[in-house]
Amino acid sequence: MEVVMRLKEQGKCVNTRKQLGTIPGVEVGDEFQYRAQLVIIGLHHPYQNGIDYMTKDGKSVATSVVDSGRYGNHVESSDILIYSGEGGNSMVKGEEPKDQKLERGNLALKNSIEEGTPVRVIHKRLEVGTNSRSSTTYVYDGLYKVVEFWQEKDKFGKMVFKFSLRRCSGQPRLTLGKVLDKSKRPIVSKGGVYKNDISEGKERMPIRMVNEIDDESTPFFNYTCNIIYPNFFKAVTQKGCHCLDGCSASDPCSCVMKNGGVLPYDNNGHRTNKNALVYECGPLCKCPSSCKNRVSQHGIRFRLEVFRTKSKGWGVRSHSFIQEGNFICEYAGEILQDNDDFAISSTEHGNVGRFVNHSSCPNLFCQAILYDHDDLRMPHMMLFSKKNIAPKQELTCDYNSSGRKFVI
Repeated sequence: MEVVMRLKEQGKCVNTRKQLGTIPGVEVGDEFQYRAQLVIIGLHHPYQNGIDYMTKDGKSVATSVVDSGRYGNHVESSDILIYSGEGGNSMVKGEEPKDQKLERGNLALKNSIEEGTPVRVIHKRLEVGTNSRSSTTYVYDGLYKVVEFWQEKDKFGKMVFKFSLRRCSGQPRLTLGKVLDKSKRPIVSKGGVYKNDISEGKERMPIRMVNEIDDESTPFFNYTCNIIYPNFFKAVTQKGCHCLDGCSASDPCSCVMKNGGVLPYDNNGHRTNKNALVYECGPLCKCPSSCKNRVSQHGIRFRLEVFRTKSKGWGVRSHSFIQEGNFICEYAGEILQDNDDFAISSTEHGNVGRFVNHSSCPNLFCQAILYDHDDLRMPHMMLFSKKNIAPKQELTCDYNSSGRKFVI
């Protein structure tokens, strides 16, 4: 820090004005021995705070974060970092635990989601040499986008913010040795088994696995986000609408007419009517991806978690509050022919939907949807919330009421 002060006095520090994006002369994989070196080159300006931010168009946005491990950050995969917010740190000696507030760096990371601005990520790495002496290095990992944030309780019962950062594509790969190697296999500890992402990066959000009951892991299966059709199936794409600005019930288009003259979703993407079959806009439609009639095809929006229940094996829950009518996930798998009927099997190929338990009093329902083909025998089976669902409440569905066959 003394060196930094002298260099500042001599005008030899560079990139002293905070900026978004890459820093000139700094490449992915560059290593630094001290936090102060990050200040000298303008990669990260605070000496201690993990979140650096600036003002853009009157709003604070994050410029960089240092993953130091003090706040329980998790490297979910080589592309995902779950970063804990600042303030109220119950891990700092001498500080009384308290709820984190949505201010300063936390607010800046949240604003980065809305603004879509990149964040530089620096990892702190602790290495132990042959003489058992440890050394610390800070490694630049490139640009990330903040894609989601939520609140959860820490071990002291205090609310903390969690931010999911996804690595921007097109950057050189960074190998963090043992740090990233651990994320590729379940973490086994006393009293439980954990895995950061059972989808292995295939979903837009990581699907965490948690078992705090015993040491059993989830059964082996091939994770797929898509339906696997029989070999004889030939998809015939349904005719598309011509709504350049998005579909509207006030100006009925061909897709709206297929749904009985009304849109199946409201402005927030909530399922509204009770049609047995919904027609979403497909690849031949002229409407944009933001059209109100394209909901389930965009994939998972909530942070889902597979967990070990006390009496029913595996189950699924969410850390977020879910409103009635929200899309949860598709029940993906392999379509098998059963006599003259078809069933969806998730035994060998499936997604997180295979872990949603059956219940006679469910909080989810199955909705048949067509958008990429028009074969009524094999629609997509999408799970939607039947009612408001509190965080960490198990998600269940009455599969018998769907009129379709499921093999788990």
